[in-house]
Amino acid sequence: MIPIDKLIRRVNRFLIGWRGYFEHGYPYRTFRKLDRHAYSAVYNHLRKRSQRRFKPPKGCSYYELIYKRMGLIRLAAKGSR
Repeated sequence: MIPIDKLIRRVNRFLIGWRGYFEHGYPYRTFRKLDRHAYSAVYNHLRKRSQRRFKPPKGCSYYELIYKRMGLIRLAAKGSR
């Protein structure tokens, strides 16, 4: 099982590569799709990595946990470069 910090770094490297590929033209719609896919993959990994489901700390949503605390890159966000 890959530790979550290594997984996030690996996914971020792929996202940065895809950003370089799609950034020409009008990439916002594509970036949103990539963001949703990456978020879903990390979310599903967290939920299924053991027999007991992972729950974020009290007062913290999955969104905040994955993007802000764990550091997953959002391509469609303003200032995400």
